[in-house]
Amino acid sequence: MVLGNKPNISFGIQLKYLIDGLKEIGHEILFIDHLLDTKKKQIIANNFKPELLLVWTFFHDVGHPTTSIEEIKKLRSVSNPMVVGFEVSDTTRLSDKAFKLIEDLNPDIILTPSRWSKDAFGKLLCPIEVLPHALSPTIVQGKYIKMNHVDLNYKGFKKVMLYSQHSPERKGYDIALDVARRISKEYNNVKFFSKIKMIDPNSRNVVVPILGFMTEELLYSYFNSMDYFLYPVRGGAYEIPVLEMLALGKTVIIPSNGAWTDIPLSEDDVYWIKTKGYVRIWKDNPYHVGYMVNVDKEDAYEKMKYALENKKEVNRGEYVKEYHYKRIAERFLEIIKK
Repeated sequence: MVLGNKPNISFGIQLKYLIDGLKEIGHEILFIDHLLDTKKKQIIANNFKPELLLVWTFFHDVGHPTTSIEEIKKLRSVSNPMVVGFEVSDTTRLSDKAFKLIEDLNPDIILTPSRWSKDAFGKLLCPIEVLPHALSPTIVQGKYIKMNHVDLNYKGFKKVMLYSQHSPERKGYDIALDVARRISKEYNNVKFFSKIKMIDPNSRNVVVPILGFMTEELLYSYFNSMDYFLYPVRGGAYEIPVLEMLALGKTVIIPSNGAWTDIPLSEDDVYWIKTKGYVRIWKDNPYHVGYMVNVDKEDAYEKMKYALENKKEVNRGEYVKEYHYKRIAERFLEIIKK
């Protein structure tokens, strides 16, 4: 039984991929939305009698008007299932509030998507296991299409994707824009695109904005139209766009420290931006209270400049195989059976 997010945010989307993979392998999965009424959750649990209860996520949902620890205790009292909790750390350390939630949940296992995130959990009584995020079936099955209008409007250009769907400071968007400004003055055949929620006044005349929410097919068609992915991200627990761009065979430029360093299958598959220790970005987040990576802005520029003349040849098939949603489901089963 899964108590989790609807697939309208990244956590919920990843949960859907995991459930899809488990179902394809042959497992019966019951999904219950965090927002469902408590009594209805209890009735469903009584009828289903789960062997495993996966709570995905619990920092962001437990203790809010959605789900409480007491509610979970009632659900687990039905059949005494194994309890697995999924959560992340975007910084080097989690807060006492986060650790109190872990203690109250009392899970058998905690899942998190990277070694960086795992280290932030410190030493707990329960095992902390790394389960990478999965590729979308849209990429796995090649359902994206090439965006003809991008090629028609910018034929002959080297196209670079920037990304800051949210949290621009954490994503290093200021560094990316600085690099884009400098490169645009030196090269007349490079065009920068940006996946953002709304037009950033600082990016006018620097990037072509790709705005708003869209279908996966449309999003990945934009991604697939690019040649490069410049992502000087400072913090996060995984950073899925890095995986997606590698699985599309693009030349990726990312910092040499952080959660995303787990993703490349070879160090030679990406260009690494130098980092200079750590920096405190968030000062009021209730869960993520540690440091992020201090990215070297000048080296980001130098690596982007070098990459423009030296594209990577990435074996996209290896990424599709290693991060296939069914393969991640198999790894999930391997973890819980230890």
